[in-house]
Amino acid sequence: MLLHLIAEANRCRVIWSKELGFATVLGFWADLSWVEVLFTSLLVQAQTALVNSGTKKHGTGRSRNKTFRQSFLSAFASRIGERLAEATAAAISQESASRGTDLVRVLAPREQEVEQAVERMFPNLVSHAVRTSWDREGWAAGSTAADQASLGARDRQRLSP
Repeated sequence: MLLHLIAEANRCRVIWSKELGFATVLGFWADLSWVEVLFTSLLVQAQTALVNSGTKKHGTGRSRNKTFRQSFLSAFASRIGERLAEATAAAISQESASRGTDLVRVLAPREQEVEQAVERMFPNLVSHAVRTSWDREGWAAGSTAADQASLGARDRQRLSP
């Protein structure tokens, strides 16, 4: 989910192959580079925050680590996706204003090229809903960790088409 949201914010597509256990990311080279760096950085940040949150148990003493972790990571990814969407919209708006052109129209053909590549390489692609467990404390901790996560230079740098 985190990889998908990062890729989406950078005009790339992720195709997950459950049978093979890996993801394919399609996009333009510069966008793919940002996806790789940002995904690696955020994965390390999420894992560090998760470890720092400690172990979790029910009142009965039974472990609830799995549910906590799943909720934490889902919330982290969701909130990072929101932050990246906001940063991308702001960067496009700022760049469009400084160039005096509608950058969305400039980027649209690139997005269309990526979509055509996806259709060519994965003609039988189907979508599935993501299921996850729910733990209120895990969700809150993941959201907080995502708000504190560094998005690096990407959100401070001018967007380049």
